[in-house]
Amino acid sequence: MLFLLALCGAGVGFMVSSISNNINQNSIIATAIIMPILAFTGLVVNLETMPKWWGWIQYFSPSRFAFNGICIDQWDKPPFKQVYTDTLGFGTTLTYWDCAASMIALAIFFRVCGLVALSTKIKKF
Repeated sequence: MLFLLALCGAGVGFMVSSISNNINQNSIIATAIIMPILAFTGLVVNLETMPKWWGWIQYFSPSRFAFNGICIDQWDKPPFKQVYTDTLGFGTTLTYWDCAASMIALAIFFRVCGLVALSTKIKKF
């Protein structure tokens, strides 16, 4: 999970660096992209209490899938399953492999967005 999270982070870095023109823009754009990704992970704010029209942002957060995957790996075995699902409130329909596949898809998505942004900046690609 951590390796896939690193791949997603590199993809976000590629995307941001291909969008920006200089290092100052890079810092601003990276902050504007990474802060919502971290805010909608579920670590800072409970996703159940957020307005429903903001719910789609959580699916672009690789940190959310990494956190869920690691929690599933660690807590989804008896006798901890009861603590994981009921007490901590992490009842999720995702499996470990769903989280891994989602992170792979996000890593590819961020890289494709970076490639599209780069190809629009370069006339002859």
